[in-house]
Amino acid sequence: MAAVIGLLTYAGVKLDKRIENPYSLFTILGALLGIAISFYFVFKELKNLK
Repeated sequence: MAAVIGLLTYAGVKLDKRIENPYSLFTILGALLGIAISFYFVFKELKNLK
């Protein structure tokens, strides 16, 4: 879970630096996307426990 969030946030940071974005938009989007993907996999695993 932490790896997915960290990887996508890191990718967002790198993309923001590459295009010189002052608002950190891709960092925020990467973090939120990582959280969403992580929650999806957690809920998927919890559903399979039944």
